[in-house]
Amino acid sequence: MTDYTKKIQMAYKMMKSRCYNKNRPTYKYYGGRGIKVCKRWLGKKGFANFVRDVGFPPRKNYSLDRVDVNGDYKPSNCRWATKSEQMKNRRRYSKGLYFSKKSKKWNAYIHLGSFNTKSETLKIYNKIFPIVKHLLDWK
Repeated sequence: MTDYTKKIQMAYKMMKSRCYNKNRPTYKYYGGRGIKVCKRWLGKKGFANFVRDVGFPPRKNYSLDRVDVNGDYKPSNCRWATKSEQMKNRRRYSKGLYFSKKSKKWNAYIHLGSFNTKSETLKIYNKIFPIVKHLLDWK
């Protein structure tokens, strides 16, 4: 078995697991949001159909990516992409708002930035949280 065969088998297995294994920590970002794998890629001939539709990654540093990050895993929405391509293709939160298909509720997020250490993160969080709490409690 070649490295490419192993890579595509792992991508296929992880794709299905993200969408259907509720015990996976990342399930909430995939199956929990209603994202699924097309029927053609499931069942006895699923893996063979997946390989026919997506092909093999062009190089070792490519991994499976969905063109529309809110769309299902299906031939028209999947490609092999580099890490940098995938970083540009992420869910965006419009002004910190996001609608969860699973809970059918709106969520609000406040991004405080990216930090090198947990202590830096906690320092900023502890400064900002009382202000945010005060604003939310204010009527």
